[in-house]
Amino acid sequence: MSHEKLNSLTSEQIKKYLVKLNKEGTLVEKLSRILSSDKITVKLDFVLQVLSFLEEVDLIRSISDELSGLVVTFVSKCITSELEYLMEWFMKAIKLNTFHSHKVLAGLESGLVRCSTLKTIVIDGEVFTGLEGFDHYLNRICSYKWKSDLILPLTETLRGLTLNSEQLDVVIDKTVAAITTISTSDVPALIYQLLLLSSKGKHKRVINGIIQNLHKLEKADLKQLDDTDMTITVLSNNFSQIEGSSLLHVNFAVKHDVELGKAIIANLKASKSFTTFSLALGVALLSHPRFSENILTTLKSKIHKNLKSQVLFKQSRMISTIMNKPEDVTLILDLLINCRTGGWEVITEGVVNLAFALLDVNDGSDVSVADVGVRILEKCYKVHSHCKSTVLNQILNRVVSSSQLPTNKHKKLLYSISRRSLQLMLSEVKIIKDNLPNIPQIPSANADAVLQAIVPVMRYDVPLRDNAIMVFRKALFSKNATSRRIAVVGLIEMMRKFKVGEAYSQSSQLSCSQVQIHMMMTDDVNEAVCTEIVLLLKRALRQQPSIRCEVYDRLSAVIAGNRKLHPMVLQLLEEQLDLVYEDDENLLPPLKLSECITTLPDYSFLKEPLPNLLRAILHCTSIIREDEEDDSSLSKLTDRLRSILVRTYKSDLEDWELDKSAQFASTGSGSRNLVTAQSLISIIEVMLQNIITNARGITEESDSIKKLFFILNNITEMLNEKQNAAALRNKKQPAPARFFSLGGIECLLRFLFVDDMSEHEAFCSALRNTTNLYTWALGVTTEHLKCMRLDHENRNSKDDSVILNGISHSLVANLSKSSSLFKDKTSTVLLRIVQIMKLSYLDKFQEYCESLTCESHDTFSSRIFSYLVKSLEEDDYEESQNYLSILSILHELEPSEKFLEWIKESIKDDGYSSAFTKDIIIILLKIMRESETDLKVLMNLAEDIHLCLGDIEDENYSQNTQRNYKIITENNAPRVCLALGQALERILHDIEWGIQVGCSEDQADAISITMSKLAAIFISLLQSQTPRGTSTIEQVGKIIRIYYTTFTLFIKHEMAKINERGTLRSLEKLSKFVGTQLNDSLYKFIFYIETNDEDSGRKKVAATIKKQVISVPSIIYALEQCERNLILISKKAKTVDFMEFFKRSTARDFRIKGDFLKSKNSESTDNGTQPSKRRKVSN
Repeated sequence: MSHEKLNSLTSEQIKKYLVKLNKEGTLVEKLSRILSSDKITVKLDFVLQVLSFLEEVDLIRSISDELSGLVVTFVSKCITSELEYLMEWFMKAIKLNTFHSHKVLAGLESGLVRCSTLKTIVIDGEVFTGLEGFDHYLNRICSYKWKSDLILPLTETLRGLTLNSEQLDVVIDKTVAAITTISTSDVPALIYQLLLLSSKGKHKRVINGIIQNLHKLEKADLKQLDDTDMTITVLSNNFSQIEGSSLLHVNFAVKHDVELGKAIIANLKASKSFTTFSLALGVALLSHPRFSENILTTLKSKIHKNLKSQVLFKQSRMISTIMNKPEDVTLILDLLINCRTGGWEVITEGVVNLAFALLDVNDGSDVSVADVGVRILEKCYKVHSHCKSTVLNQILNRVVSSSQLPTNKHKKLLYSISRRSLQLMLSEVKIIKDNLPNIPQIPSANADAVLQAIVPVMRYDVPLRDNAIMVFRKALFSKNATSRRIAVVGLIEMMRKFKVGEAYSQSSQLSCSQVQIHMMMTDDVNEAVCTEIVLLLKRALRQQPSIRCEVYDRLSAVIAGNRKLHPMVLQLLEEQLDLVYEDDENLLPPLKLSECITTLPDYSFLKEPLPNLLRAILHCTSIIREDEEDDSSLSKLTDRLRSILVRTYKSDLEDWELDKSAQFASTGSGSRNLVTAQSLISIIEVMLQNIITNARGITEESDSIKKLFFILNNITEMLNEKQNAAALRNKKQPAPARFFSLGGIECLLRFLFVDDMSEHEAFCSALRNTTNLYTWALGVTTEHLKCMRLDHENRNSKDDSVILNGISHSLVANLSKSSSLFKDKTSTVLLRIVQIMKLSYLDKFQEYCESLTCESHDTFSSRIFSYLVKSLEEDDYEESQNYLSILSILHELEPSEKFLEWIKESIKDDGYSSAFTKDIIIILLKIMRESETDLKVLMNLAEDIHLCLGDIEDENYSQNTQRNYKIITENNAPRVCLALGQALERILHDIEWGIQVGCSEDQADAISITMSKLAAIFISLLQSQTPRGTSTIEQVGKIIRIYYTTFTLFIKHEMAKINERGTLRSLEKLSKFVGTQLNDSLYKFIFYIETNDEDSGRKKVAATIKKQVISVPSIIYALEQCERNLILISKKAKTVDFMEFFKRSTARDFRIKGDFLKSKNSESTDNGTQPSKRRKVSN
């Protein structure tokens, strides 16, 4: 076709002509000639039709690519008017979403590049420079709503342009916002484009945008899953794949661009809370050596902060109003762990490393970061099979190899894994076998934990079992006593787990491959292994006393766990008893105690631990008797125990070779006497437990108990009289262990207070009339409870909680009686039990309280409340304090309106002791913190303290003024002030935490109002004439310093937000109130504590006053920092002067001693000297 015909074609004709050329296969060739010819005047029309042709016709890829190239070539060389027309065509297509082919976007990119090179361009009748035109078109593109399938190609097109900083911001903001609108399957590809775009700069903007918009998608995904308000611990498969692929892209990009890693760390540090993707990115960075240390520190800090926020949110009502509910980081970690495939594999190693790092966090607060680490590793071990060996190896290495670092959490984790994932541990037997030889060389506590975890595995692995027996046999004859003890523990643990008669039933818990291994562990094999262990234990019973004690104390656990072994165990105990037992029934005493004691020049010791042996026999026979089994061994041992019991109370102290007139000392000549007395006390306690736990309620048994207790009481009193307690304390001599167990205490107290059976009446009456028996029982209970409190982390025995429940029943029964005995001691023991139940058995606490509900349906809380009221009527404040503490614990776990109302009413009465008053105030303040935001009660307390103590200036201040709460008097006001100060300190820390995590405008207003109320409270406390030289005045100084520090932090927070929301009106009022009133009271308070107290002549008080004066500069510094930041925010606000009502303070780093100057002046006057006068020197 000639040039003239081509120039005369209309748009429709050009379109038909292109279709014809495409059918002929000459489209690219002829179109190239047309666009390169200078004689064609309708090139622009051809280009526009080509663009439409590319969208409407399905072309071969090579042809479409060549056509796009022709368009790009034309656009790069076209005149300005043609470029203007083409760009408008592109803008309209983007706005109306008429693009169907992405090939045409190559022309858009070429047009934008061409535009930036022009000197001028006309757009909508306005003249722009080329760069301005480029910026105009770019802004128009980003202002339009992009079609979903156009987002990716448009992003790729814009990425190829050269952009300045502002233009890059616009493109990034538009692209990251598209994450929530694009098809979810295209999200990873879009994130990939964003990461490429970040190479131009703006790494933080890209990372922040990706995290924020993925979080929006995740919330929508979880909302679809969570229709029933159930806790979601796994993402949907679709979204899991999306985030996993995105995670892979980011992780790969970080390896090539360090700035992306820095941006991720900056995002984590700046963010107020975690999102799933942000935490996943942080964990993934742990595998990059360049960032591992920095990101680990950041993650630990953020996790601790998150956990602390959750605790404070629950504990403080005020915190819940000034901050949003924090995200639960443990739930986010669960989501990460449950995502196993689709890209999430890159974080598995990091999750494990993070968890082990958390195990070592010990900040001493009530926020247990280490427990989060334990939880993560438990789930990782169970969910991710490829990290089992890593987890188990690291745990064993820490427990087995480290003797200096703390291992409590590692031991807890090891025990949990062995108990819940035994099958998984069987697949890692090699790791256990490699660590087995090191077990006898590690600390005992660590060895016990490892043995509890690995012995169950030995039941199903014969080589491991044989290897363990060899290791323990070798350790049993080691020179190291700790190694021998560990060997005994391991052997007895094996006896307990290798159950005879249950081998095949246990195999049903395992898989088929494991059953084949287990089939070799037959019933006969288990019995043979236990027989071999018994032979080794016999040899252990010829070693040191500590080793023998270990064997005796653990044998009852063997029978409890492996009942079929009782003939072996009883025979072993019988052989040992034969060595010390007097067979002749007429001989006294029944045991050869003197032969069991070895005397050296400096000290004596018990070579054969008779009390431990007798206790082991008692426990073993009791367990066997529960199964109603009877054999000759059991009968023989039972008869011997009965004979020892009878002959013990028939024997005199001289029969035991106990010299009443000799000394009782831990060293020297009196050591044998002391060992004899202590051993005899332990033996009698075992005999008492024997008769009490097996009592049938007959008179003969009560007579035996009275006789035994009479001997026990006499020996105890003799020891108290003659033993040099002071010398023993200096040597830190530990008190001997109690052999009368808590189970025996439960039986004894039940007979004393609960048993009302008619056939037991005489028996119980005799016990109740026994002098000091109840006091002794409470003393033994208290000692046991102290040990339980010290070792509460290792308390997981169900039996202990049941026993404590039974003891509580008896104690409450005693308190319910009108003529109850030793109510103050009883209530003290009950308080200790409640504390231990809360500390160690919190999961059973509700059941514990319900079991103490009486027949009249009075709850445990109601019963304790009635005891409290009754004790107050009797003015027994020591007992009342115990009940008050119990009610406080119960209220903490289950709030009681009745108790709260009583507390509020009780503070309106007077006449209580100072200690009881302080306890009431502390509980009230604690409850107020948890349940209310109103500070009216605190304000009233501060006013009453001011009234009772008087004013530092006005001597007539307290006259003719009515107090709000009569409970506060002049005597107890300092103690109440101390308690109030501590409560105010906690409130200030809550506010400080709320400011640190960030708050909205409404929340900031609430903080300002609260700070104003606190300032009014502080004015009353500062004006109070608090006694100098006391901790109370020191506490007041401390909290006022914290107040100004918190106020400074709040000012800085508002200064950072001033450009967003301007200045708060409430902050202006707060500044005015502090400047006009609080500051004046503060200066008076400082002058008051700096003034010497002439009446305080005691050195201790004077030293305390000096210490309080030294703390004044820190208060002044806090005030000056507050004023400094008020000046800064005033300059930034421009319209508000926050310092208008502040007196400009003079910075000072010294104090003028007025009294010292007066004394020096008087001395100079007495000496007749006159102060020198300056003389003007004439010129």
